[in-house]
Amino acid sequence: MQHTLKETASDPIHVLIDSCRKAKYGPYADVIEQATAVEALVGALPSAANAARLLGTSQAWVSQRRALLRLAPELQAGLRAGEIGIREARALGKAQASSQALARARTLARAKARAIDEIVQALQGAEPESVVAALKKCFAAEDLIQLRNLIGE
Repeated sequence: MQHTLKETASDPIHVLIDSCRKAKYGPYADVIEQATAVEALVGALPSAANAARLLGTSQAWVSQRRALLRLAPELQAGLRAGEIGIREARALGKAQASSQALARARTLARAKARAIDEIVQALQGAEPESVVAALKKCFAAEDLIQLRNLIGE
């Protein structure tokens, strides 16, 4: 059965397509909701290629969204909260569930190392404002308070 975007709103496929688009372009787009809608659409069609065609996207895009559903729940929550970028989440979704946390920890460690490098560079002959800005990128508010107290001692 051939489905087009001109079909009635009561058609289940049309409803799923609409759901995918709302999740993608809505004012509060949530990639996990979008991935769930894409997965439902793929399940209702003969193939993911058909879903991609109906959505006007590539098969790779459909596959990448579906991979997000393989993320561990805490990583999905991090993605929703903006703590994990979509590229990183897609890469993590390709990993086994047991190794996702380790891969995420490695990414966080690399980010922390980059932030520390920024602090070191800022300290080398920089203005105090630059040092403070670099510290704020790297440390939580409570850690900054502790640093302030330590500096004052």
